[in-house]
Amino acid sequence: AMDILEQESIDLVLLDIEMPGGNGLELCRAIKEDKRTRMIPVMIVTGHESERLEAIDSGADEFLGKPLQSVILLTRARSLLRLRKLHLDLEERNELLRRTLHRYVSKEMADTILGEPERYLRLGGEIRRVTVLFADIKGFVRFTENHSAGEAVDVLNRVFPVLTKVIFENNGTFDKFIGDAVMAFYGAPIQ
Repeated sequence: AMDILEQESIDLVLLDIEMPGGNGLELCRAIKEDKRTRMIPVMIVTGHESERLEAIDSGADEFLGKPLQSVILLTRARSLLRLRKLHLDLEERNELLRRTLHRYVSKEMADTILGEPERYLRLGGEIRRVTVLFADIKGFVRFTENHSAGEAVDVLNRVFPVLTKVIFENNGTFDKFIGDAVMAFYGAPIQ
């Protein structure tokens, strides 16, 4: 079952506590302990009311007693699927935000910022001392006079990724490219 969950796109798991070749509670725990599957909603079914606490303790998102009532099963399944969709939408938006942030700061800094957004993304910001880096390519104007636009762009496309990498490696924040120059700053949003 865990192999299937890791290989397929599964939105909801319905388990019985007593299953052939395994225990639904153990499988539920395995699903909820695995970082890749823990947000998949799990419904556990059993004929023993006394196992309800065990089911919830194993991480189940919903518990259903036997005999199953199809209306209740479908209603609870729809509710869990709505929550799953909201979670997936939120993950998608977070990934977009992470990719956008990563254009300006290193992956590590983006993760730090998103880990504590209320600290680092406050409206109004704060006043602090920063260091600004402004670097351009010496003699680039003269170079462009003697070379084609394509050659000039090729040079910029080779130089800028190297400069951006150095900025990120030193915990800087990329600001912008201006012609043949790069502008970055240090000390914000993380000191």
